[in-house]
Amino acid sequence: MNVLASLLALGLLIVIHEAGHFFAARLQGIRVNGFSVGFGPAVLKTERDGVTYALRLLPLGGFVSFPDDDEDSELPEGLEYSKESEEDESEDDEEDHFDGVKFVQVSSDVDL
Repeated sequence: MNVLASLLALGLLIVIHEAGHFFAARLQGIRVNGFSVGFGPAVLKTERDGVTYALRLLPLGGFVSFPDDDEDSELPEGLEYSKESEEDESEDDEEDHFDGVKFVQVSSDVDL
């Protein structure tokens, strides 16, 4: 009984965690392909509004999938998959570039 209760509690935590990724992406207008709880083959699977929802065999995690994760999935017209070039890797260590957005590392010297 304790094992079942533990698996249910873990499953609930996984659903809440992955739902955070799912809703954050949707609120920002990022297309989501799938929402899965567990790993391995799908035990239950349904599709709604272009999103595949699945409950998988091993309840030890989960994932939210995006079109860029799978090169076989179709992207909306005008979008294409991006591949990082070797030139990008030679950039300064203090800066990262991602699809036209510039990220700069910031450090703080705060003693707690």
